[in-house]
Amino acid sequence: MKKLLSITCAFVIMSIFVGCGNSGLPKSYLLFEENDDGYTVRLAVPIFDLLNDMEIRTLVIPGEHKDKPVTAIGVGAFVAFINLEKVSIPGTVTSIGELAFFSCPELKSVNISQFVTDIGFAAFARCAKLQSITVAPANPEYKSVDGVLFGKNGKILYTCPAGKTGDYIVPDGVISIYRQSFDGAGIKTVTIAESVEYIGDDAFNGCEALTKLTLGSKVFFIGEQAFEKCRALTEITIHAATPPHLASATFKDVPSSCIIRVPAGSKSAYQSPTAFGWDKFTNIVEM
Repeated sequence: MKKLLSITCAFVIMSIFVGCGNSGLPKSYLLFEENDDGYTVRLAVPIFDLLNDMEIRTLVIPGEHKDKPVTAIGVGAFVAFINLEKVSIPGTVTSIGELAFFSCPELKSVNISQFVTDIGFAAFARCAKLQSITVAPANPEYKSVDGVLFGKNGKILYTCPAGKTGDYIVPDGVISIYRQSFDGAGIKTVTIAESVEYIGDDAFNGCEALTKLTLGSKVFFIGEQAFEKCRALTEITIHAATPPHLASATFKDVPSSCIIRVPAGSKSAYQSPTAFGWDKFTNIVEM
């Protein structure tokens, strides 16, 4: 989380100057760094060079540079590009770095080609208007189900767009919920499938509308700050008789009065001082 904040802060001043019209970002504003397969692209414009370009809302990433393909979008490449509405990613790109488009609040949709085989964590997190991530059917590593990004075999949930609202049910078959997968999402309730065993760091961080959470019986680990800033949570239902192991600050900011519903006969286990993190809650009841 500290890394995420530092990258965001580094770009926030820059983002103030990226304006509000329909023109595209000039290629001259991009930095191309050689890699083993071609080039990695990122934004490389000094902050004040953007003062005269207040209408940039579209980003078209070129497919080649100096007769070599552009194969990667760098780590934090376009963080906090606050007016970016549309991005066109060429078929030459195979890798999208972590936090690449983190906190681009106007970005509305993302299309992943069949050639993208590596997407870093939080690449599209906290994009408040992003409601759908689509993936080419022929992609060997990823797929999209109702606009949510999964691994091809459905065992890992990578990204739920932050623009999604209402109720969400993690589908059966998912084993792992990736770090920052729901970061900042507008969902109100979430039901996590019985198959899920692992919930990563910051998975639901900043889900400020989230009021109810249901966890299956197989969840054994919930990561650091997974539900930080989920201040509206009023009820958590857990079907695991043994309290899932919690990392540091898993439920930071969740009210201690939040109702925790646990299986019959397991209340004492959740209240035990050895149940790290669960003993903060004062309203644990058996189902």
